[in-house]
Amino acid sequence: MELVLDAGVSADQVLADAQAEFARVRDDMYVVARQLWPVYFPHTLFPPDDSDGRRQAINKVIEAVNQEHGRPESLVADARATVEKIKSFIRARDYLPLPDPDLCQVIEMPEFRRGNSLAYLDNAPPLDPKASSYYAVSPPPADWTPAQVNSFLEEYNSNMLQILTIHEAYPGHYVQLEYANCTPSLIRRVYQSGPFVEGWAVYGEVTMLNEGYGAGDLRLRLMQQKFYLRAVANAILDHKMHCTDISDDEAMKFLTQDAFQSEGEAKLKLIRAKQSSTQLSTYFVGRMAHYRLHQQMERELGGAFNLARYHQAVLSHGSIPVKYLPELIHADLNPTGRKNTPQ
Repeated sequence: MELVLDAGVSADQVLADAQAEFARVRDDMYVVARQLWPVYFPHTLFPPDDSDGRRQAINKVIEAVNQEHGRPESLVADARATVEKIKSFIRARDYLPLPDPDLCQVIEMPEFRRGNSLAYLDNAPPLDPKASSYYAVSPPPADWTPAQVNSFLEEYNSNMLQILTIHEAYPGHYVQLEYANCTPSLIRRVYQSGPFVEGWAVYGEVTMLNEGYGAGDLRLRLMQQKFYLRAVANAILDHKMHCTDISDDEAMKFLTQDAFQSEGEAKLKLIRAKQSSTQLSTYFVGRMAHYRLHQQMERELGGAFNLARYHQAVLSHGSIPVKYLPELIHADLNPTGRKNTPQ
């Protein structure tokens, strides 16, 4: 774990942080679900404020939001429209400079790669950095039943598609890896830190919404929280699968009931957790490193903090181990070490 994460944190610390974050995100999801309840269930009594009632409220609102999805034949077109909407926000907000020229193509996922997730990114390789990158979006596989297709579309509804595009493409994997491919060091281009790469993508999901993307749409926020809860649950499952005697039934209950994942998604995650180790923790560990550093630098620089400049500084060093980021970013943005007073 120490070699894969290279983040300066112990296994016990990762688990403790993840469990605390899991509880916090669940509480936040309940607050959002409570606000959305009268929108979807105006004549239905809100569930009791206890553990089962909170889970029921969140589940029912998630199920209602899940119904707002596109048609199978329009998924790729929907993704392209989502890309343009997100890119327009990034430019208007001055979130960070986008790659120019933009070499990311939104394509239909090849049939043989469909069935596990809605989308993935094939980025330009470090030794051919001027090649195109491909944001592949999957219509449901041709041999799926109507029930399978409907479940797939619900899981990746119109709001979740936006969160997934932020993660995989803008300002997530595509943008970050394009920046990494521009670093002068061949070693930094070729060798990549998983927590940096995955953490940046997860960090972008919450930061984009915090900066105003979606104009405060609570449905979008709930899907972002659900997607982030998956990353936190990954770290908890990773630890418990390899360091405790957790049973398959206990793991499935944790993923489906506590983390609000579908049964099909949970089964695949359980297999993945058994066949790998430590990689599932990279999303959460990296996200926490990126998010904490952002908060620290914004506090230190005060009125001198510039979001686009900060993000450029973070991405300019390549996909390095996150434990080195604070020293490098301080040297880039606050070389004197003095803390500026907010204006």
